Amino acid sequence: MINSVQEGLAKELDMQGIYNLVGDRLCELFPDTQTLVIRTFDYDSGIEHFHYAIEKGTRLKVDSQPFIWASKHLIQDRKPFHITENYLETSKKYGGTGVTKGQPPKSAVFVPMLVGDTVKGSISLQNVDKENAFTESDLRLLTTLTNSMSVALENARLFDETAHLLKETEQHKAELAVINSVQEGLVREMDMRAIYDLVGNRICELFDTQTVIIRTFDHKSGNEEWQFAIEKGDRVYSKPRPFNWANQLLVKTKQSLLINENYAETAKQHGGTGVTKGLPPKSAVFVPMIVGDVVKGSVSLQNVEKENAFSEADMRLLTTLTNSMSVALENARLFDETNHLLAESKQRAAELSTVNNISKGLASQLNTDDLIKMVGDQLKDLFKANIVYLALLNQKTKIVNFPYQYGDNMEPLKLGEGLTSKIIMTGEPLLLNKDLQELRDQMGVQAIGVPAASYLGVPIPVGDVNLGVLSVQSTEHENRFNENDLRLLTTIASSVGVALNNATLFEDVKLAKMEAEAASNAAEKANEAKSAFLSTVSHELRTPLTSVLGFAKIIRKRLDEKIFPIVDRSDKKTDKTISQISENLQVVISEGERLTHLINDVLDLAKIEAGKMEWSQENVSMPEVAERAIAATTSLFDQKALKLVKEIDTNLPEITGDKDKLIQVIINLISNSVKFTDKGTVTCRAYQEKDELIVSISDTGIGIAPEDYGAVFEQFKQVGGDTLTDKPKGTGLGLPICKEIVEHHGGRIWVESEVGKGSTFSFALPVNKTTAHARPLHLDDLVKQLKEQVAHSQLNIIGQASNILIVDDDDSIRSLLQQELGDAGYSIEEASNGKEALEKVRINRPDLIILDIMMPEMNGFDVAAILKNDPSTMDIPIIVLSVVQDKARGFRIGVDRYLTKPIDTGLLFNEIGSLLEQGKSKKKVMIVDEDSGAVKTLTDVLTTKGYEVTESIEKELVEKAIANQPDIIIINSALSGKHDIVQTLRFEKGLENVLFVVYQ
Repeated sequence: MINSVQEGLAKELDMQGIYNLVGDRLCELFPDTQTLVIRTFDYDSGIEHFHYAIEKGTRLKVDSQPFIWASKHLIQDRKPFHITENYLETSKKYGGTGVTKGQPPKSAVFVPMLVGDTVKGSISLQNVDKENAFTESDLRLLTTLTNSMSVALENARLFDETAHLLKETEQHKAELAVINSVQEGLVREMDMRAIYDLVGNRICELFDTQTVIIRTFDHKSGNEEWQFAIEKGDRVYSKPRPFNWANQLLVKTKQSLLINENYAETAKQHGGTGVTKGLPPKSAVFVPMIVGDVVKGSVSLQNVEKENAFSEADMRLLTTLTNSMSVALENARLFDETNHLLAESKQRAAELSTVNNISKGLASQLNTDDLIKMVGDQLKDLFKANIVYLALLNQKTKIVNFPYQYGDNMEPLKLGEGLTSKIIMTGEPLLLNKDLQELRDQMGVQAIGVPAASYLGVPIPVGDVNLGVLSVQSTEHENRFNENDLRLLTTIASSVGVALNNATLFEDVKLAKMEAEAASNAAEKANEAKSAFLSTVSHELRTPLTSVLGFAKIIRKRLDEKIFPIVDRSDKKTDKTISQISENLQVVISEGERLTHLINDVLDLAKIEAGKMEWSQENVSMPEVAERAIAATTSLFDQKALKLVKEIDTNLPEITGDKDKLIQVIINLISNSVKFTDKGTVTCRAYQEKDELIVSISDTGIGIAPEDYGAVFEQFKQVGGDTLTDKPKGTGLGLPICKEIVEHHGGRIWVESEVGKGSTFSFALPVNKTTAHARPLHLDDLVKQLKEQVAHSQLNIIGQASNILIVDDDDSIRSLLQQELGDAGYSIEEASNGKEALEKVRINRPDLIILDIMMPEMNGFDVAAILKNDPSTMDIPIIVLSVVQDKARGFRIGVDRYLTKPIDTGLLFNEIGSLLEQGKSKKKVMIVDEDSGAVKTLTDVLTTKGYEVTESIEKELVEKAIANQPDIIIINSALSGKHDIVQTLRFEKGLENVLFVVYQ
């Protein structure tokens, strides 16, 4: 039975035939069935379709419906479903309602149609009269037949699909052959008209069409132009007309349009009128010609006799042909454009070569007459003209002259006469190729010189001024010159204008250069004289000022310590006199110090201008700099009862710079704020903003007008007040010096102010981009420890007053230092010049030398050089004390300290004490630590203190110590106990007395 069914299925490839064959055979095989249904399932829509239905011998046509409960169960379980009794209860159990009409079946069987793992449909048998109508054998047979039908159905489907694909392949092959033949023709064509004709004629052969139209679109005008049109075999032509409705739709959507019925209604739906005359087409197709993203035109086919004349395949083929034509048309356009550009390029190259030749000649000419003759001759040869002239306008007399003429002999003209004047006044070229006299009359210009048939003239420009005119003319031919000639002559005229201007300016430049050089030399000499004068005057002022300040301080000290205590001050007059003397001495000292500051400002500015300012580079903490500046200016606030407000961020990163000069900047800004503020507050801020540290000093003083902002940083200028009533309170150099210092550090300085409300001076410095963090060291404790050990060193003689040699040619300075140092317990010797100093050093070796630089016969630098190069005296510490500010030279020679006059007694005593503690000049110190950050920090500190520092790590210690012979070794406690390093070094020659300083 199964074999007979399968034989029938094997012969059948029509799907409905398979359904009928299986249904009929099942009715024969299962006589107890009253209803047989074959369904298939559409999963996308959730609908089941009925392909075979019979009830009690009658074939039924059943509409598609949503999946019933039994179908859902089969899809989920993929196994046959056998109901022998209680159909209604079973139906409800699985979500059904039993039966919609009539009696429910008493027996039923549902078998899934499986293809692979998917349930494609089902076959069901039903009996409404008896239960257990179908046996397991029936179920097994039905399942086998259903599987056979599923395979046959899948084979039939694959057969249909293969046949369809084969048909499509044949169709595509035919289309491809057509496309290839068209494209072969297009490849050979570079003429746009020929491309339209080739494609149009081929379309007429390929399609069942009565009308073919190829249009192009002008999007600016909104018109379409017919490039090819055939209607029932005849060529048709049309003037440009507005886009029709279909082409408007193509431009908007960029999609092809296929209309196979109801053409007029479709046209009206999109804003058209259907057809202008005659019968409307029954079928039409419109395909856009797209280049890039722009619809350049369209191809349309029409058939007025039948609907559905064009298929999707026709539209696809037409679209391909249209795209090929679009590419070919674009290639033809680019080919035409390329040829045009090539021709233009050749023309430009020829012109450029000509211009270059003329320009080279012009560049070599700086004589005006020679230049004019060269230009005229070049134009004559280049344009083969009968008449050539170069005209120049005299700007003062307004007369047009003709320094070069060929073929004519014109007299000078007043500006306003002739075509030449018109060109000069308008700045526009003139190209007149015929009817010159008539054109002159229209322009109101009188004919001058030999009549010409063709005239070309262009202005000679320099900037916005027209120097004159270049003209070439033909007396024989009209239309002699074209736009290329105009462009070439215009380019030449531009070069001529520059050359003429250069030649004219050449003599002026030579004269101006000579004058400038003379002025520059004079200014340089004046500047050198100014610098020399400032330096000399400042030096000459410093020496007496040193004596005045020094002796004033000594007098005050002696009076306060020895005279005033023993005077009877019970008498009011005596007491008043003592107070006045103290006050007067204080005035002398304060005014002397003020004068010192003024002199320092002048010298600082002179050094900055000369590039001789000395700058140190070290890590700088801006909070520390700000605090030191505030401490130095505390007394200023006390004098004026002003309040100081500090807003300093203590967590600012360090920067690299010159600490002392940055302190000088803040001191100067604070001093200025106090100077111009009578009441209120002065606020000092320090904070970080992005990659900059910003310091600002704000006050509540008189303020500065906006127009004076620029002047505050100019030299020798002071803003605000009347110079007669409000005397200047300084040199006007403080802020310019601040500006120079800040800008040297890569920063910027500015002011914000309002008159009557105060000012804010701010400067910003860039933050270092370093991220390394050195571990903290107790440097103060370490240096203190070092000093204590050095003080007990056997290199110092305990209990004996240190002997100091003072070398200065000024008697008053020596006397001043004698008194100051003698009172401090030092033994003093004096020398008035360099030679005497060298003799006294050899007779009685001093412990320390204080040395002036400017002395007769032998200056201080020479003295220091001799002493530092003599092994017997090179260890003697030398402190330079001079008005000469040349620290770099002093330190190169080997001096230990370099101080400038006037004398800062406190600083001098501090440096003397520090150097005498060392015992000899530049005591050698070796630092031993594996931490490079700690070594660098210690090196910076000790170098600043005057020690000569070398560095080492543990494994190199012995070798470096023997080679360098240090006086002191500073070593990390973690290393000092290893391998008996200290004991090992004690046995090395020359290191028996070395001092060890151990730190944690």
